[in-house]
Amino acid sequence: MQIDGKSIKDFNAAFLKMDITDVSLEAADEWITGSLTPVWDKTKHTFKSLLVELFFKAETKDLMEQNISNLLAALLKPVTLSFDNREHQYKVKMTENERTETVSKKAMRLTITFIGYEFDTEQTILINRTLTKRVTARGNVLTPCILEITPSADIADLTITGVGWDERSSSDEPIKFIKPLKGGQKVIVDGEKGLVTLADGTNKYGDTDMWIFPRLKPGENNISVSRDNVDITLRYCPRFI
Repeated sequence: MQIDGKSIKDFNAAFLKMDITDVSLEAADEWITGSLTPVWDKTKHTFKSLLVELFFKAETKDLMEQNISNLLAALLKPVTLSFDNREHQYKVKMTENERTETVSKKAMRLTITFIGYEFDTEQTILINRTLTKRVTARGNVLTPCILEITPSADIADLTITGVGWDERSSSDEPIKFIKPLKGGQKVIVDGEKGLVTLADGTNKYGDTDMWIFPRLKPGENNISVSRDNVDITLRYCPRFI
């Protein structure tokens, strides 16, 4: 098991087991009195729960306690968990932890509860100087994506469609730049962080007219670009319910 790429062995911990609870589902379904048909609401998914059990053992009880403390300190912020026997990873935050003593005073079990979501390795797709691109997205739920946009020459504006699916309206919202973009200057539209910036971090959200940050539907996405002198790198990590 790794925490943000760091092995739990660095905390002198051993992995025992991991249990996953399916995501929580929410829907305001209703069957009105007198109606012959229920009103179905769109089902929304929220967090997935993970229960991880670790084993600690050290030469002294104080050292064991310090190792546990160090590991818990590393989990005070959202982290990425990966497991040797699983291909997917998990972006999670710790919500609970519980220690269980063993027969030995120098050994202890630690059970940690996390909430988060499941994702796979980042995928990269190039959309270079073309007006259309069909992208088949992996995963099975809407997934945020990142667009790195570099015009080959100065352009007055830019519109990208096919990466702004809005579940509420069941329609695609365009990503629009309404102010000029400079040739050779990369602009990043980050659907993960909700930012529009230059490569140096300068905020460029004010140059856009957009209601939604880029994301991909699972399966086929037909992307259109209003100009053919633009290089676009699309990156996303497939997500799973």
